[in-house]
Amino acid sequence: MNYLVTRIMFSAVILFVGTAMAAEFDDAVKEGYQFLSAKQYEKAAAAFRRGYALANGDAFKLAGILFAEGVALFRAEKTALAEEVLQKSLTLRPDDPQTLYYLGYCRFKQNDLETALLLMKKSFERSKKSVDRFMAIKTICSFYAFYNRQADAISELEVVDSDAFTAQERLDARSMQLEYLGLMKDIPHPDNEMRRPRVRMRDYGSKSIRVTELPGRLCSHVQ
Repeated sequence: MNYLVTRIMFSAVILFVGTAMAAEFDDAVKEGYQFLSAKQYEKAAAAFRRGYALANGDAFKLAGILFAEGVALFRAEKTALAEEVLQKSLTLRPDDPQTLYYLGYCRFKQNDLETALLLMKKSFERSKKSVDRFMAIKTICSFYAFYNRQADAISELEVVDSDAFTAQERLDARSMQLEYLGLMKDIPHPDNEMRRPRVRMRDYGSKSIRVTELPGRLCSHVQ
């Protein structure tokens, strides 16, 4: 009987401790996001780090709290540390599109364009929502534009011309292509010189349409 009572008491203590730790974990996460919203990024990272210690080995919680801490560190301009934390999150939640997105941005901020593009394209491929895929494409284009590679940005945007994206996203992509075409006229760059757009007038029945194209590739139509 005494043994049974002891087991019951022990189970009750474990349950109490586990419940208390879960409550503390939730409080730490809530506090972290409050600091994040207030743009107090280092305090947010500290709160998420405290939550990590309270996750009790739960892989799902650990991956989420590591991701949140990584984002806070990224916004605090602690890029190298953010990348380290985000890599740990990715280990627990492989191919997570948001984690891949921020890891790509970390690589970009550390002047590693090729790896940044690779990670961002993986984020695009793993994303299920068109809004997330479009965000990844826009970010890829901004990476190219930073290095004056507008021609590559224009090519990337062609993927948006499909029913997988909303009408507004397709319209935004077209506007971005035209904007990059305009920048190509003003920014000298060897890659742009080789692929400088040609503007031609073509007749389509009763209409005359100006067609802007890159070598071997149609980019936009402006009536």
